[in-house]
Amino acid sequence: ASFVDPPPSPSVAATVTTRLPLGTILSGRDYVFSARRNVRGYEWGVREAGDLLDDFVDACAGPLRGEIRDYELGQIVLVPAEWDAASLGIGMRYDVYDGQQRIVTLCLLLAALRDTIGEELRESSGEVADMLFPRRARKEDVVRAELRARDGGELRRILEGGKGDGDGVVSGAAGRRVTENYARLAAGVTALSSKERLTLLDYVCERVHLLVCIPDNASVARNIVMSQGKGMDNEPVDDFKGLVCFRYTSGEEKMYSTFDAWDELAGEPDPAAGRVGRKAVADACLLRAGAAMRTRVRRNDRVGAMERWLRTELATQTKWRGDDFFRVRVAPASRALYGLRSGDYRHFAFYSRGRGGGTAARVAARLDFLRGLAAASSTAKDAELAALDLLLRSEGAPGPGGQPLPLAKLDRYLEGLEVLTLWMAATKPPARERHRRVTALLDAVAKNAHDAAGFLSPGEREDVLGELRRPDLGASPAGRRIAGAVLGRLSAHLRLVGGDADFSANADAAPHVEHVLPVSATKKAWGEHWPDQRERIERCHGIGNLVLTARRPTAKEASAAFTDKRARLMEEGGRWPLTCAVAGREVWDKEAMAEHEGVVFDLLDSVWDM
Repeated sequence: ASFVDPPPSPSVAATVTTRLPLGTILSGRDYVFSARRNVRGYEWGVREAGDLLDDFVDACAGPLRGEIRDYELGQIVLVPAEWDAASLGIGMRYDVYDGQQRIVTLCLLLAALRDTIGEELRESSGEVADMLFPRRARKEDVVRAELRARDGGELRRILEGGKGDGDGVVSGAAGRRVTENYARLAAGVTALSSKERLTLLDYVCERVHLLVCIPDNASVARNIVMSQGKGMDNEPVDDFKGLVCFRYTSGEEKMYSTFDAWDELAGEPDPAAGRVGRKAVADACLLRAGAAMRTRVRRNDRVGAMERWLRTELATQTKWRGDDFFRVRVAPASRALYGLRSGDYRHFAFYSRGRGGGTAARVAARLDFLRGLAAASSTAKDAELAALDLLLRSEGAPGPGGQPLPLAKLDRYLEGLEVLTLWMAATKPPARERHRRVTALLDAVAKNAHDAAGFLSPGEREDVLGELRRPDLGASPAGRRIAGAVLGRLSAHLRLVGGDADFSANADAAPHVEHVLPVSATKKAWGEHWPDQRERIERCHGIGNLVLTARRPTAKEASAAFTDKRARLMEEGGRWPLTCAVAGREVWDKEAMAEHEGVVFDLLDSVWDM
């Protein structure tokens, strides 16, 4: 397809790829490049710039025998950007999604050739100058390539030919690299003769080719870049960060203060310093976009979904810009998600409002359970979307009427979410159904019409019980993780009933799920109470035979007789009353296991009305 072909129908996404010599690309204003919204800066150093120059010099000299060949510089990926034809004339500006390093370095090389060709070849020097700073009568000036404002001043000064307001001060690492690379390239071409420089100029303009790929939109551009194995350290949240900081924020000072604040927030996690890490920020943005738009975010539409969330917020809060959105939406959500995942609830409003009270401790226990299930089962991860929304509402944003969600309501809503999440983890419904249930809960919360008992039908509750009664529940790692989360929640309930509201240790490492009657039980250790080996194998994986301990036992400890296990279970299972209850028994036979399983299911009914 040719670049001059008619545009496709708006309903059909099209990607146009054309092989073009550099001289054609840099002729006129058809290709003006912008990396202002590219979160990654200009990163090539003098080594890469020097290598590119050396390659061109070798290539244009030709082999010892044979003709000079074209130089293929690979593909660049561009997305059409804003262009004011009235003030700039015929042309097009493109956001650079792939190719920033090569485009900027090529422009620096041409600038070095322009500045070293000499007065005797002024016509050639002017030809190059027009490539870098294409002038049009009665139209505003435009430079061929631009970086972010903070980093791009030196590049613009060099491409303009030393004109402008350059004061010798270079801000930012990218600006320093531009200066250093230009000096390296200028030194390299200065070492050539006048004839060799002209030969190099002709070769670069006529024989160096780029594949110019122009997708229909930014999402397609990103997929192309990722499919090539590039941009692996540049994730959707980085593109979103660029949109928030540079496209939707006004004023250079605010742009860069927001950019720096985002970097600080996403730095190495240190809650005391306000840093929560890159993953927490990225996941919080995706979760909040999904909650706000009530849609399941597809993997290939993550940037689009986050931008729709941003645009919706700005349309609602008409005085907001990107910096306000970051401060009021992104930062609080990121900190809340980090607190949820780490189990550190001390900074949440519910914790400070209800400190020392049973309701706040119960909320903490519910959050621990949701956190444990989300880690235990991929089908329970959807619960994070609702849990984060509830926590933000409890902080006052976006609670009903702008007021913080009362502690009692937070507790009641989380109870409904616990039951729903247990159903998702145990029965593994399809993704669409999981998302529908979670968003229905969010809708009910938004309307202040939530009934904790109404999100599962009696039949669905029975399905959950059926899964937990499975005799092979503990046979798989996934099953043991679900059982561990349930046993931990029931033990937390017993602690609360006993007056223990201290959940300060909840953020510790996840407990180990141990079989009381071991999988490899020997007749010598267990034959008295479990003489039938087949029955031992059939019963050992049920939830009634599983307990929580602080560490994984050694093989010898795990297979030991119950009389030898009791003291260790009591010592290492002290945080979990159900483990202590097992350790307090004299024997562990079929009757003891059945009685303990009955206790577990009675507690399930007490906690969640099962």
